[in-house]
Amino acid sequence: MTTLRRAGRYAALVLLTLVFVTPLVWMLLTSLKTYGDAQRIPPSWLPNPFATYGFDRILHNDANPVLRWFANSMLAATLHALLVLVTASMAAYALARLRFRGRALGSR
Repeated sequence: MTTLRRAGRYAALVLLTLVFVTPLVWMLLTSLKTYGDAQRIPPSWLPNPFATYGFDRILHNDANPVLRWFANSMLAATLHALLVLVTASMAAYALARLRFRGRALGSR
């Protein structure tokens, strides 16, 4: 592969990275702005001043316990992954040990 072609591929990868990462950075920086600063036209990239009011409001809200919901989701996902790991391991062991018709088809 030529150096020019490799440079073109890296340029395309950097461009794609910017396309995908820029909205995430914008979202994070906007979450740290005050309401008025977030609504300002033209928009500014950096929050002035940094405000964590939105995070305080959502994380300490008794009507919507977001942290409890997150913990429940993580528990369910972890238990599901462990269950799949155990059952898939047992099935793989059985398929590796048993002799059945058509077993050799995958080794060609």
